Amino acid sequence: YNLGLLYSDLELPDSAAQAYEHVVEYSPDNTRALFNLGLAYGKLDSLEKSAIAYRRLIDIDPINEKGLNNLGAIYLRAEQYDSAHAVFNRLVGLTHSAQAYYNRAKSREELGNPEEAIADYQRVIEKDITYARAYHNLALLEEDRGDMAAAVALLNKAIEYDPDNWKTHWKLGKIYVALERIADAKSEY
Repeated sequence: YNLGLLYSDLELPDSAAQAYEHVVEYSPDNTRALFNLGLAYGKLDSLEKSAIAYRRLIDIDPINEKGLNNLGAIYLRAEQYDSAHAVFNRLVGLTHSAQAYYNRAKSREELGNPEEAIADYQRVIEKDITYARAYHNLALLEEDRGDMAAAVALLNKAIEYDPDNWKTHWKLGKIYVALERIADAKSEY
């Protein structure tokens, strides 16, 4: 196990994965090793192997929040949106945390359910008023609905809480250009 930690610290995920595989071979219920195995395979873009490790972890510890969160994230990366949504739905039920709602919103967007995603992003903001990424993503959905005023207000709110996020400044600049507010756009670029 410690060898896996060392390899992880040295940013050698392939070696870390091999070390953790040996640990779970001899100790199949070692949840820490399974979690770290999932991380190592995720860094290697071995998404199926990562998902297998996290599913084994969750079979042993069904309320492991970090394991559930990472499994859902792996499903998102693998474009298995139904599976991601199911995991994040479960996580919302367990934690009711801002992060869980945020992740479920992302899965709902990918499934083509913008109204449900909007509701979840609003829950994120209710739980954590400083969650800049929720404002940003909510702004994108409002832009898609044609509500540019709401999109501008939400992007400005995102910038208030994360002033160094270039993507938010860039998006706000693009909307200002579309609204023919060129001076405002220049200040964002």
